[in-house]
Amino acid sequence: MSTGHKAKRPENIRVILQDIGDPLTRMPWPPTPEGLLSASIDPIRGSGIDVYAYGLHHAGGCTHDSAVYQKVGDHIAVMHESAGLQMHEGTKRLIEQGNDPVRVMCEGAHAAGLDFFARMRMNDLHDRVGQYSNIEAPTKRPKIGFMEPYYYTPQWKKDHPEWLIGDPNAPAPQWSFDSVEANAPNYLHAPVREMMFALAAETVGKYDIDGLEIDFLRFPFFFPHGTAWAHRNVMTAFVRRLRGTIDEEAGRRGRPIILSARLPGTVELSARMGIDLRTWLAEGLLDMCVIGGGYMPFSTPWEDIGSLARESGIPALACLNNGVMGGWAWSRSLHGVQPEPTPQHKLEQIRAAAFRAHRMGASGIELWNFFYEMPHYYSPAQEEGTHYLGYGFTRELVDPESLAGKKKAYTLDFELPARRSHASWCGQRPLMITPAVDGIGQSVTFDVADDLAAYPEARAELWINIVDLFPEDVIDFQWNGRPLPPRKEPYLGQTVYSNREFHFDIQAEWVRRGGNEFVIYLRERSPRLEPFVTLDFARLAVEP
Repeated sequence: MSTGHKAKRPENIRVILQDIGDPLTRMPWPPTPEGLLSASIDPIRGSGIDVYAYGLHHAGGCTHDSAVYQKVGDHIAVMHESAGLQMHEGTKRLIEQGNDPVRVMCEGAHAAGLDFFARMRMNDLHDRVGQYSNIEAPTKRPKIGFMEPYYYTPQWKKDHPEWLIGDPNAPAPQWSFDSVEANAPNYLHAPVREMMFALAAETVGKYDIDGLEIDFLRFPFFFPHGTAWAHRNVMTAFVRRLRGTIDEEAGRRGRPIILSARLPGTVELSARMGIDLRTWLAEGLLDMCVIGGGYMPFSTPWEDIGSLARESGIPALACLNNGVMGGWAWSRSLHGVQPEPTPQHKLEQIRAAAFRAHRMGASGIELWNFFYEMPHYYSPAQEEGTHYLGYGFTRELVDPESLAGKKKAYTLDFELPARRSHASWCGQRPLMITPAVDGIGQSVTFDVADDLAAYPEARAELWINIVDLFPEDVIDFQWNGRPLPPRKEPYLGQTVYSNREFHFDIQAEWVRRGGNEFVIYLRERSPRLEPFVTLDFARLAVEP
């Protein structure tokens, strides 16, 4: 039954926070509706977030009262660890109380002035982690890590292996493209489509949601590779049917229900997944879309899908990934020499990524896995803003122009493994740098959204990390064709292991709005070492 909440129009949505089933483990015990809201809605009150978007299901099951989809943990007699039991029992007990978790969070979001979206993963393969780890076998060693409740293989996969793209038990390297794809349901099979449609239709008819987001990036396998485009009509027919069901329910309610899709980074990448986006938009099947998985925030060409969406009259939001801002955008090989990025470092990267996305036409931001910024993941001694970011920064994202004069950090995106790279834009590191005996160096591009020329006091600094550089090797650098000598004072970790960090001051007028080329020339290399070094990390800080 409608609560009378007045939802935002798609074009007015600026910030979406994605969440998964974790509120069922974050909430106090025993489970209550108030405890569930304290672990989901309450931490984002007063922030700049417009939409709380909750994931309906994962590989291991759903966390709401569904009659058409397996509940998390229902098919597991003895669980691997307590978190799984907590999620299972939390879901079960709330439902027995008459407090369906999705309904509780939906009503709680509306009471807080937030819109509520349900998110449906078109293909979730987290059970592959559980299979590789043998999660359903008895544990023989002390537990020093954790296994998420989502890592169990759903019963329908065990019952119907013929629905999958391949054979999950066939020989293949772990986490290779072939190994992951083999475990994915094949949308050519009508029972797969019926199962997913039933979950969507049930959700739209049962809960007072403001929108449904269908996620094509968790994980991007829907048809056998090499055949996806040929079968695009199958996925188009599925989305067309879903659009019709949503419109019927919206007519019954007397208010719109948004249908959004989270898509690969470009129109072409989407096509390779069997997603005929041009047809979807021409037929008006979507009300909004979200671009990318957030893994390439400093290189994704947001305008590729964004411009097509605008021509079709719908907004396109850019996805930013918390893990990238807090880890993958940092160095992976410093052996503890360099500290983890601080909340301030993360904030500067978020600002740069969001500002770049908005300047390229994105209408808003979807925050992926930023639920990890809730205080539940930190001890009471760890303060917001000092040990973790919190959600105050989201108020900056509401007005993109407010970011113009603030300090930002542009980094280089990290190249993804094959199981993800086929649906994502390209990264630029790690970069192998070979001797420039023919005068050709290796280059990367920093795509800067700021116009530093408009700020008389603007400053820019660059940090890079080179792996395996011998002290007697000779290396030179250029910035937009100009020689760029590093600072002479050494970084304290410069001689630890095989890492060499370089720090550069760059005159603000040398930094262009748009692409900036940084070239590395390895002039001389020790003959007793392999003939290359690696650019592992690069961070351009700009302060207008």
